[in-house]
Amino acid sequence: MNTHFQTKRRQIIGLFCTSAVLSQLPLAAMASSRAVGAGLVSDIEVLEWRGIALGADAQLKIYHEDQQEAQRLLKAVLHEVERQEQLFSLYRDDSVLSRLNSDGEVRDFAHDFYWLMSLADEHVKLTQGAFDPTVQILWETYRDFLMTQPKATPEMLLGEAQRVKYLLGWEGIQLAPDYIRLAKPGQAITLNGIAQGFITDRVTALLQQQGVDHALINMGEIRGLLPAGQEAWRLGISDPDDAQKLLHQLSLANQAMATSSAKGTFLSYENNIGHIFNPATLQSDDRYLSVTVVANTATQADALATAFSVMPLAVIKETLKQLSGVEAYVLNQDRQWYELM
Repeated sequence: MNTHFQTKRRQIIGLFCTSAVLSQLPLAAMASSRAVGAGLVSDIEVLEWRGIALGADAQLKIYHEDQQEAQRLLKAVLHEVERQEQLFSLYRDDSVLSRLNSDGEVRDFAHDFYWLMSLADEHVKLTQGAFDPTVQILWETYRDFLMTQPKATPEMLLGEAQRVKYLLGWEGIQLAPDYIRLAKPGQAITLNGIAQGFITDRVTALLQQQGVDHALINMGEIRGLLPAGQEAWRLGISDPDDAQKLLHQLSLANQAMATSSAKGTFLSYENNIGHIFNPATLQSDDRYLSVTVVANTATQADALATAFSVMPLAVIKETLKQLSGVEAYVLNQDRQWYELM
């Protein structure tokens, strides 16, 4: 969602296929394990990798008869993730996004950067500004003020946010295939509320182009690929208050899933300031404990999970009426559970 703190907003556990037992490996490890169970061909193995993408935990499972080919595919995936991070990472000073934020304009970038900025533009309009990448300035303002004033009151922090309010707003940002220009000097954007989904989709497309039809891709958000006749991936949404408990289980078959949680990362535990900022109030928003979106693409699921986290339920419902194949699962602060479709 935002930058410089490793977020763990994906409250998703229990990743498993109903017809297979998959090994659990440490981060940055990879191994092959034979998948067994109903519906799987006995000589198809699963190659599993775990690591980091855009500061979030990432995981990949590829089912393939040829493990040498699976290893080649893994290398191609990691190369693609590296390429995408060079576009969208706020951790890298030389990324295209970092250069845009520092210079206010970029002209030398891969088409994917323009593509994702255009998708961001679509979701800003769809959500009437609830999805707003320019909240990066709020993140930076709160972070910097808390570093010098760790006991700052909410009133003090809101005062600082009011000081930079004029830098908020997507309107006026210029998007063209050969250049992108921010609207105001000092403005900054984050794509962390959509880029992890986009990277998941790009990795999925790469695997599909290479003939892979059975995989679980999680580059911060999740997509599950399944061949015809296979049982769906079963994914669990964990309880933000107890990660070992499941709130709900979902079946995922050639779909995507993203979860946003107000408890994912905190700038200040004392002031209950999380990583989800509402551009309308200039403050962090914790109205929901968990928001999960299922959609046809991880990009859309990611952006909507971000936006829905700061939207009233009634507005979420109205937004869903404009969309096809999108579901939302919401847990509010009173632990009331809503399934919206």
